[in-house]
Amino acid sequence: MLAESTDKKITLQYATTGQDGVEYRVSFDLDFCKGKRSSEFGEYERLCFGEAYDVETFLLDEGDRKAYRVIAEEGVLLSRISNMSVKTAESGDTDTNDYSIAVLIHTKEPKFPEDDKDSDTPLNPDSTDGVPWSVPIYRNSQTIDQNGLGKFQITVKRAVERNELPEDPYTEVTTDSTGVVYMTFFVEHKPKPEREEATRGGGSFRTRGCGEVKHDQARVGYGDRASTASQKSQYKTIPGTGRFILPLRYMVRAGSDASEAPCSETAPKAEARIMALEELQAQVAVVPP
Repeated sequence: MLAESTDKKITLQYATTGQDGVEYRVSFDLDFCKGKRSSEFGEYERLCFGEAYDVETFLLDEGDRKAYRVIAEEGVLLSRISNMSVKTAESGDTDTNDYSIAVLIHTKEPKFPEDDKDSDTPLNPDSTDGVPWSVPIYRNSQTIDQNGLGKFQITVKRAVERNELPEDPYTEVTTDSTGVVYMTFFVEHKPKPEREEATRGGGSFRTRGCGEVKHDQARVGYGDRASTASQKSQYKTIPGTGRFILPLRYMVRAGSDASEAPCSETAPKAEARIMALEELQAQVAVVPP
């Protein structure tokens, strides 16, 4: 399948109406690049954005729907949200609210309660690691390599061959859904005029931080342990505005270098991988003189 176009970013625009009857017009850009491992770099260096990956756009159902494919490299995945805007008919000096966009990254398709369109907690907790980041609109941009309160960086690796069992129990078996990431977005607000850094969320916290391209099937999972500074957020989801879920398929550019960064299928498997390594480390010692 040939892409309709190739760019360095995705521009998203949509409108949603809250329980208060107000229409909120939302827009922002997304782009992605190779990040740095938390085992080798500090938070500041980790979150410096580099050269953006190519993003292919496909038109499906006679152009009624768009689908996106990111051509990445092996290693840590750095995502950036920028050029954010939330506007209403009252936008301007008369608007009494500040706005933010919350984002949560899933490595499996999330299942949310059907009777609660504003819930940011998936029913399948293994689809993600952590809670959403809340990114205030007044910030120019925000880069992230993990979810808020997440334990692990998100990484990209080449997938194992189809119908082939992985060599370790932490790597996923390749299927049609391998390499698909879901990003869920929520619109939030809080009373003016306070100013704060991006913060972690999820109930208690929210944060921050044309020809066909040759590529290999990717898998996306959880790598090194990591943490990012955050603070408690005052932003709350605007009732009735719901969730916007963006699926992205990742591929690894053919010929790109392999990475030593781990890539476990789920956060619990990443935890088990680290525990197994720590147990092995505890079993070895230096021969006494």
